[in-house]
This record gives sequence, C-alpha cells and structure tokens, in this order.
Amino acid sequence: MGKKVVGRRVDAELVEMLWEELHTTYRTRRRRKRDSWLMRIVAWGMGIFGVMPEDRFLDRFATTIRRTIYLPDPRDGNRDLLGEIARCVHEHVHVTQWSLRFAWRYLTDKIWRARYEAMAFRANIALRYWYAGEWLDINGMVEKLGTNYGCGDAGINLAYHILEDERDRLQLGSISDPLVKSVVIFLGEQGVLPAFAWPYMDR
Repeated sequence: MGKKVVGRRVDAELVEMLWEELHTTYRTRRRRKRDSWLMRIVAWGMGIFGVMPEDRFLDRFATTIRRTIYLPDPRDGNRDLLGEIARCVHEHVHVTQWSLRFAWRYLTDKIWRARYEAMAFRANIALRYWYAGEWLDINGMVEKLGTNYGCGDAGINLAYHILEDERDRLQLGSISDPLVKSVVIFLGEQGVLPAFAWPYMDR
C-alpha cells in the first residue's frame, strides 16, 4: 500500500470549496429542504408509497431533483466534515443519474431505488477509504436501505454486491466513478493527501 502520508486536513473552508467546484462543474445549486413546496409534495409521495414518513424525509436526508440539491437543516453538535464532503459527492452522483425514468423508478421500484443509492454510496466508501484509510460498514449501509429507504431484500442484496465490488476495486487501487476520481484530484490540488500513497489515478 505504501507509507501513511499527512497533508491538509478536511476543514469547513474545503467543504464549501468543493460544493462551489461541483456547483460550477454540474450547474447545480443548494436549497433548504423545508423551504421547498416541491419537497413537501415529494415527502407526501414518499409517505404514500411507504418509502419513509414525511418528517423523516424532510429532516434527515438530502434529496436531488435535476440540478437542485435540497438539504435538511444541520443537526446540533460537532460537524462531520468528511461526511459533508461525501454527501456533496453522493448527491452529485444522483445529478448524473437524473432523468424522468430515474425519478419514476426511484419512487416506485425498490430494487432500482437500492441500485441507484448503492451507486451513490460508492462515493461514501471511496472517499472515506481514500482520505482516512477506513472502511465504512457495508452491512450497516445496506441495512439502512431497508430501514431508511424502504428497499426490500432483493434490493438490499443487490446493493451489497455493488458496494462489495467497489471495496474490492479500492483494495486494488482503483476508484470506479469518474466523478469521485475528479473529486480526489480536486482535493489533492488543495493539498489533501490520501491515507496511503496509492496510485489511484493510474488505474
């Protein structure tokens, strides 16, 4: 793997810089979720389709529609800055997935919802591993697809295999998603170094 290296740590300024970088690249914007009438309608739909209760949808999860990313109010307590970077990238993966077909499948089909979320959760796993050298708990992540996203067993199993494949690729020094690769390059340009001196961009 190589020797552990130390560079710039993730800080609040860097989080905001990344948001602005991806806003420019993908022509996106952020909005407060509870300020949006559209999010209230989606929350109602989530409740009707049995995905999750309305308040839970509005207060705990980011949601992306086309190029707008709707964010819940920050929670009290210490900020998880690496988690905020992962959320930024995760939601921009959804931007790249967006289409009317995506929206319909996400809302009505548990397996497709699990697939789309697993593809975005690859960013969470890759960024944590790249920056901190730590593995997120894949079992815990896919269980949340059932409790938080209303996905059934088939979707959960599919998501597990997608995330397990990503973990295998990372162990070989490869990041599968081009968006995540571009974020790693951006972080490197700001002085952030990976947990280990791996040649990620060579594969």
